[in-house]
This record gives sequence, structure tokens and C-alpha cells, in this order.
Amino acid sequence: MLPAVISGEMNLTSMNGERRMRLVERYIDPPGSARPDCMIAAGIAQAVRQAVLDLGQRDLAEKFTGYDWQGEGDAFEDGYRKHANGGEHVTYDRLRAMGNNDFQEPATGVEGETIIGTPRLYTDGKFSTEDGKARFMAGEWCGYATPGKQEESEKFAFLINNGRTNINRQNWFMDEGNEFVLDRWPYPIIEMNPTDMAEIGVSQGDLVEVVNDNGATQAIAYPMDTAKPKQSFMIFGSPRGTQGNVISSGTNELVTPVYKQTWADIRKLSSAPTAVRGMSFKRLEAQL
Repeated sequence: MLPAVISGEMNLTSMNGERRMRLVERYIDPPGSARPDCMIAAGIAQAVRQAVLDLGQRDLAEKFTGYDWQGEGDAFEDGYRKHANGGEHVTYDRLRAMGNNDFQEPATGVEGETIIGTPRLYTDGKFSTEDGKARFMAGEWCGYATPGKQEESEKFAFLINNGRTNINRQNWFMDEGNEFVLDRWPYPIIEMNPTDMAEIGVSQGDLVEVVNDNGATQAIAYPMDTAKPKQSFMIFGSPRGTQGNVISSGTNELVTPVYKQTWADIRKLSSAPTAVRGMSFKRLEAQL
């Protein structure tokens, strides 16, 4: 499977459950005979159809018709446009004209060539269930099922959560040449409770080391009074401070590493670097 930016002409993205849609233009051609996933699927369907036709099974062959797509646009028209809620308002040309401006699904209409989305779902208090009521599913916590996590929690002082931010939502390695991003945050940030910072002698903007038995990384201390004591949040995916360095190799019951959290100690490396001294430390929620 190829990254979306090289696999074909366009890629449709939904943003982390919010179901926001926009087009991402490809910027290089795919290598060799590589093709987008949808065109691979179409090729398989065409081959199966011909194979069953050769066996004289015309009824079965009918199930594999309609895959004569010429590109991702055809697959989109055949799928999303016809079957998605609000899909009739969404076209490739409209998405292309909107550029990096996305909309939240479902689409409700068009103003000019701008697709109008749904600012907030279920404002009428009715949900997509038979009786219109929301469902809250309770699940018991199974404890630190991943090997080594319990030991980490007992040995190190801080819970290190990690995730994304709006300015570099996908991957900071793609922003190494983006002055807008690097000027905002020359180093990755780690949000910390101000009381915790005072206890370990760290001030706003200081460069700190996050270290445990798995490895070490670095970030700049970002005070956030909404952070719970002994808990922190570090931006992942920065080449100047890779949060993955402190993640263990232990996997959960799905054989997946627990990428999103670990335990570690935090200690000061230096006072605020020169590149950080003019940086804003405004509350992150207020910047969105």
C-alpha cells in the first residue's frame, strides 16, 4: 500500500473521527507500476469477472460489473457520491477549489462552489439509533495489560501522554522545511502542570529530558494549569524530540504497542534555548 500523496491523483481524508473531508493533492508520481488501492481493487474485480465468464457463470459475473474506473475520481463518484449522506453535494472539483479548507460531514448544501458541512452533529438531541437516544457503553478497565506498564508506573514519576496538535496534525517530519511550523515551535512541547515544573526546577520554555528505561528524548516545558499533577502531554513525531524513543516494545492483547502513553522522569537540560525565547506560551485551546 502506498502513501496517499503518491498513490494517485487525489486522496480523501477523514480527520480522526471528526469526519472532516478535503482533498490532498499528490506531489510525486508513484514508483513503477504502483497504483492506488481503489484501482487495484478494480483490477481484481475485472479479472474475477473475466474468469467466471470463461467458466460460463454469467450470473456470478454480474456481481463484478461496474469496476471500469479510470481513476480515483470514478471510484469516488461510484461510491461516496451515490451512497454517502450528503454525497450529492460533494464533487472533486468543489473539493479541489476549497483547497486545504475542509468541511465536516455530512454535507448539507453548496454556497457557490463551497461545500457546506455540519458544524455540530445531533443538535436536535436525536441520535442515529432506533429510539433516537444516545448509547453509553460501560467498559471495565482491565488494568495495565501490556507487559512492563505496571512496572513503569511504579518506577517513574510522570505519565507521558502523547498526541497531535492542529499545526502539525499528521507528521512533524513532513514539516522540517516549513518555517511557519518551526517558527511556532522550534522544539516539541511537553505540557506540564506548573506545580510539577516548580518541584523539579523547570521554568517556561526550558529544555527538558524525558527519560526512562526505554530511552530518552527532549522537549520544551509548556505550562498548562489544566494538566493534572504528575501527568503530561507531549507532541509526537518531532525530529527534534521523538516521543517514540521512550515507548516500550510491550504490546497489548491486540499485539499493538501502547504508543500513546508511557511513564518517565523529567529533568531539566538547559534554560530556554535562544530559538524559544520569543515563542508564545498562550493556552493551546485559545489558539484553535
